Amino acid sequence: MLKPQEWESVIETIASGSTILCLGAELFSTAGKTLDEQLGEELAGLDNVHLYGDGLFHLKGSGHMTSYTKIKQFFNRDFPALAPVMEQLAQLPISVVVNTTPDRSFQKACVKLGLPFQYDYHHPNKPAREPEEPRQEEPYLYNLMGDLDRRESMVLTHEDLF
Repeated sequence: MLKPQEWESVIETIASGSTILCLGAELFSTAGKTLDEQLGEELAGLDNVHLYGDGLFHLKGSGHMTSYTKIKQFFNRDFPALAPVMEQLAQLPISVVVNTTPDRSFQKACVKLGLPFQYDYHHPNKPAREPEEPRQEEPYLYNLMGDLDRRESMVLTHEDLF
């Protein structure tokens, strides 16, 4: 729990317009299970898929398509506790949001609330598009690990990462 003076610092930093919000796997933790543990359970039984401790996969043969399908289905599930948190975060006056998962829950919150945003995601072997100047009224959201709807963009393996 933050102390009152720590909250003042956080609020002042956000108000300055120089804050970058990073969204991570912790947002998907449910029932005491991490995102990696949940994905591991989702992919259990696929003998051509191995989940490493760093959240990346080793995919063999048809493992690419079967794992992608399972991962997409997983992130498209309803996470009841996630939507309200994303809606609260979307209303913060922050100009840059970096998402370290390939999901689109932050965009969904912005759309639901009628909030404008710019969006881009990791494009392998392509330079990132130059966004308009990010501002609090129209934040720039970047999915660092790719976009769930574009398999070729997703960072799932060490090879994808490097």
